[in-house]
Amino acid sequence: MNKDANCLFDSRLTKTIKNEVQKNMHYDSNIIYHTAYLDSIKYQRPDTHIIFAFDFLDRTNGSMINISKLDWQALGLKEDDDHRYCHMSPQQNREFANYIQCHINGEIDIHTTMTSPQEFYTTSNSKEEAGWK
Repeated sequence: MNKDANCLFDSRLTKTIKNEVQKNMHYDSNIIYHTAYLDSIKYQRPDTHIIFAFDFLDRTNGSMINISKLDWQALGLKEDDDHRYCHMSPQQNREFANYIQCHINGEIDIHTTMTSPQEFYTTSNSKEEAGWK
C-alpha cells in the first residue's frame, strides 16, 4: 500500500469514528428504539395520532406531563409523589377525555391543549381537589 492510499484510508476512518461518536452522544439506544417504534407505527398507520406522556426532543408538540405540572406547581407538589390516576386530577381527566372526543371529531388538535395546558385544563385549588393522597 502506498503512502497516499494509507492517508486517504485514515481520513475516512477518522471521519467515520467521529460520526459514530457524535451519534452516540446524541442518540442513546432508548432514543433509537423510541424513534424506531414511532416510525414503524406511522409507517403502518399514517393516520395515527401519537400523544406523548413526556416531552421528547424535537418530536413533541405538547405532552401530557404539562397537564400534571399545573397542579404540581400551583400546590407545591413533587412529581415523584404523584400517584393519581393518569397523574391528573379527576377534573383534568374529564377535561382530557372531552378534548380527546373533540379531537376524534375533528374539532380541535389535542396537542394544542397540552402545549398551553393552563388555557384548557383546570388547576386544582387544594390537594383534595387534585386527588392527591
